[in-house]
Amino acid sequence: MFDTDKAIAEIRKVLRKDGILVISTPNLSSFVNRLLLLLGYQPLGTEVSTHKHYGRPKKYNLREGVAGHIRVFTYKALLEFLKDNGFEIIKSYTVINNWPKEYNLLHYIEKLFITVNKSLGSRILVIGKKV
Repeated sequence: MFDTDKAIAEIRKVLRKDGILVISTPNLSSFVNRLLLLLGYQPLGTEVSTHKHYGRPKKYNLREGVAGHIRVFTYKALLEFLKDNGFEIIKSYTVINNWPKEYNLLHYIEKLFITVNKSLGSRILVIGKKV
């Protein structure tokens, strides 16, 4: 999605009063992305090409192809964006990435980190209501 402002305006326009919005997106500020940036790598959920992953350790290229994310959000940025565009946040949280078995250590570390600070999970989930 290139124009998030246009998209959220259209969503708001077509939702009925008190309509519910559910959004899930990668979290730019996840603990894994912070670690990758610290080590000089490209964060997960972001790409510099539409054809191939660049700038990541090979073992973090978990799937073929790219997701195509152009706009990425931190947990706080997404909540602010939705509030500024006429949505009340009903529930918001981050969740642990669905790591393959060979990444079990990352699963447990991420689980620990989001109990300390919920903004550190891999994916952001928000339920909002049009106001």
